[in-house]
Formats: sequence, structure tokens, C-alpha cells
Amino acid sequence: MVRKSTNQTEFEEAWNFYRFENKPPKVNLNLKDIIFIGLVESSNCPYEIDNEKMDLSSVNQAIKLILPNQYGACFLDAIPRTFVIEIDKGISKDIKNVVIVDESGEETSIPFK
Repeated sequence: MVRKSTNQTEFEEAWNFYRFENKPPKVNLNLKDIIFIGLVESSNCPYEIDNEKMDLSSVNQAIKLILPNQYGACFLDAIPRTFVIEIDKGISKDIKNVVIVDESGEETSIPFK
């Protein structure tokens, strides 16, 4: 599930929805929007998101997120994990969904809630 927060109320609601243990950090939501991306991953092969492999496209109204290949003997468990991404409002205003590209190259488009 993905969520986009454009104001303090949405940010705090999403922060609580994803059950972060710490208090939400201070973010200037007049300049930034926050994107929450909830995934599941193997407990011993966690994903690392490379900012250089993220593609923001206002034409496609999407953030394309390429998940890296997982190598080795990964457990087949499904541990929840949430990524929190800060994006300038000028870029974020036209973004309507996240496209996740998995190891096989398959793309899944997920609209913001």
C-alpha cells in the first residue's frame, strides 16, 4: 500500500497507520510531500532503495521504484517494511501513483490512497 501526505494531519495519520515506534520527524510540509511505501520482504534479504534508480515522471504521474535483485538464500517469510520518501511539492503535485518493478521486470502500478 502507498500513501501520499501533503499536510501534517495526513502525515501523522500515515505515520500511525504504518505503526512506527518513534514520533514522526519534523518535516516542512509547506515545501515537501511524504510518500509512504509499504512492502513485504525476506527477513534476511532486506531491500535497499537506490535514489538514483527511482524515476519521477510527471508525464506518467508516477514514481517508478525498481526493487533490487535479491541474491543468496533468502528466507521465504514476509516481513512488513515501510519506506518513507520526502519529495519536493513542485515535483510531487503531479504524481498520482507508485510503479514497483520487481526482480523479473514486472511492473505493478499502485495509486495513492
